[in-house]
Amino acid sequence: MADDADYIRRGFVAERRSLLVVSFILFFYRQAGLRIDEINVFGNKVSLDSPWWTAFALWVLWVYFLLRFYQYFRSISDKGFWTAYEEQMKKLVTRSALKQFKKDFSTEKGSKYEFYEIRDHSFPMTHPKYWTVKFEVPITQKDETGTITAFSQRHEEDFTSTELLWIKMRAAMHVLASTHVATEYFLPFLLALLPLLPKL
Repeated sequence: MADDADYIRRGFVAERRSLLVVSFILFFYRQAGLRIDEINVFGNKVSLDSPWWTAFALWVLWVYFLLRFYQYFRSISDKGFWTAYEEQMKKLVTRSALKQFKKDFSTEKGSKYEFYEIRDHSFPMTHPKYWTVKFEVPITQKDETGTITAFSQRHEEDFTSTELLWIKMRAAMHVLASTHVATEYFLPFLLALLPLLPKL
């Protein structure tokens, strides 16, 4: 199984490289009038007298490598997007829940409290439209005499689909902008579309 995954991974990288090379050659061929007068075939130079055949060959290669890249893309089951997305969702949900907890706690009890890092947190519900987070927050209280009392408070916060909308958008943007997922898996598809742009 590991050998198969390694084989697929190496094939994916090779097909991506080939697709990008052909896409850029074809793009500049169409946009900048790039001319290919001869090619090297096993050490022998072959002249290309007809521009039509040059364009035809490039388009055939482009379709072939695009198809091969898509096939290898589909063969990679775990591309890392959903794992990174869920991890970021948990961070943002926990951060939002803690912020709301501090606000509600200070409103009810007053401002003479100091909050520390969350511990022992869990996510009993991670449904796409409904999330629940449970956590325990260490708190210290300082009274008028300067005596410090330490205790902890357990809390549970629920998030509805409306409340989750902005958090989901932030999590997705984080994955696309701050991880390799977008540039490694999705950007090559966009770059491969460059030859389809109308001539400028």
